[in-house]
Amino acid sequence: MMSLRTILFSALFCLCLWSPSLANPKPQLEADNEAAVAAYRSGLYETAEGHWRKLLEEPRPASQRAVLCYNLGNATWRRGDRMEAVGWYTAAIRLSPRHEDAHANLEYARREAALDPADGGDLSATLKRLLWSVDEAESQWLVLLGLAVFGLALLGEALRGGRFWVRLSILGFCVAALCSTPLVWQTTHADTDPMLIVAHPSIALRAEPAEEHTPIAQLSAGVQVERVDELGQWVKVETDNGQRGWLPKEAAFSVKY
Repeated sequence: MMSLRTILFSALFCLCLWSPSLANPKPQLEADNEAAVAAYRSGLYETAEGHWRKLLEEPRPASQRAVLCYNLGNATWRRGDRMEAVGWYTAAIRLSPRHEDAHANLEYARREAALDPADGGDLSATLKRLLWSVDEAESQWLVLLGLAVFGLALLGEALRGGRFWVRLSILGFCVAALCSTPLVWQTTHADTDPMLIVAHPSIALRAEPAEEHTPIAQLSAGVQVERVDELGQWVKVETDNGQRGWLPKEAAFSVKY
């Protein structure tokens, strides 16, 4: 019968054979982007927006989609749609958490739109920011790093034994668990569909998808909700406190790109 250590070593070996790629292919984004940039610099913001929207429909790495969302934020801001700009900057940050310009523009746009800051500064906001601060490839490498530390500790325990190596193995397990936290978080939230309320200053949340139904709540502009379902020109959302209801599609902006 195989020992527990043998099983663990076999599992670690198999996991280490899986090596996440840090490759970031860059197809002709710059060339494709030329017409949009030229239109933007000429003050043709709607034309530039149309080009960038079309480019965003094509399969691209997250880093490139983040650039396009950021550019769309700038274009929509220039043509006067502050809330849509807030939505695009939020989408850019979701794709590229360390996009400094997107962070700066988002906070500026929210301030100009009389919204609360995107980063609330509380413990929950800080933890979310930390968990989203690394991209998918970096999260995968963190997992491998944690497994390597754990594997070395197990190897030391197998070869040397003793209380010291047992404690080191426990510590290595804790390191591996901690390193896997961002990837676990991102994986569990990969299927979520966050939306930003862009109706200013607020929009009524209704129990049924029809204007004649009495509102059950009011959602302020800038609040994030989760899309649950759609029906025609209505979308069913869930708030942070678990309340569900319907609102018109144009009142919310999907930040999942």
